[in-house]
Order: sequence, then C-alpha cells, then structure tokens
Amino acid sequence: MSIDRSEIGFSFGVVRNPWDRCVSAFFYEKQKIENRIIRAEQGSTKHGSVEGLVGARSHYNMDFADWILKNQDWGYLVLSQKDFFSNDINLLLRYENLLDDFHLIQDKTKCNIELPWINSSDRNNYQDYYTPEAKDLVSKMLQEDIVTYNYEF
Repeated sequence: MSIDRSEIGFSFGVVRNPWDRCVSAFFYEKQKIENRIIRAEQGSTKHGSVEGLVGARSHYNMDFADWILKNQDWGYLVLSQKDFFSNDINLLLRYENLLDDFHLIQDKTKCNIELPWINSSDRNNYQDYYTPEAKDLVSKMLQEDIVTYNYEF
C-alpha cells in the first residue's frame, strides 16, 4: 500500500543509539523465546515445540557481550536505520530523547495525546553490557548509523 505523503503533510522517524539498539534486541529476543516456551508448555504449537524452543534458548543463554561476539547472524540489526526512512521525512527524533522530543510532534500536529510507554524493560545502561571487543565489533558493523546520526558510545 502506497501512502500519499501530501495527504499526511508531516512525517517523522526515530533512530536509536546503535550500541543500545543491540543490547535492547538481545534482551527482547531472549524474552520472546522465554514467552514462547511458556505458551508451548501450556499447549500452544504456534511457535514450535517446547524442545525446539529450549534449543533456541541456548542461543541466548550467555551474557550480551559473548552473544554479540559469537553471533554470526545479526538479522535486522545490520540494517542501517536510515533504510527505514524515506528521503522526504520531516523530522528525525532520537529514541534516547523521545519523551522530550515527542513534544515537537505534539506541537506540529496540535495534538496533546501523551506518548504511551509500551514494552519497556528494566535493565542497566547499555554501556554496562559491553566489553572493549564487543564495543569495537558493534562500532565496525554499525559504522554507517554511528556516522550518519553522530552517535558516540
């Protein structure tokens, strides 16, 4: 489905610090496997057998730095965030400033609906999960986003 941007009049996107994005993806995928195991134990076969899912759990049964160094398939993480946006985007927000930056959207759209905070996690600062080697690997793999959006570790 194609969207006529002239009908919308305004578009925005959100980028995230690449190092934080990797840590978030690790914990998200780890929790997703755990949730699927619980559902499989309750009889759901939608995402596979308990045995198969427990096998998938082993892929995340390590700390983040080991996972990022050993993982050969980063999936969507290797995609540059700019590939998610069209060239005619009006405003780019940063995830780490989202609550403050969202006021720009509210002002532009004259809408005062609060930004819901969904799927939040309780974890340490992303920097706490990195070894120097893991930091360097992410710097190399996600260099385009780091440079394009002027991110620093």
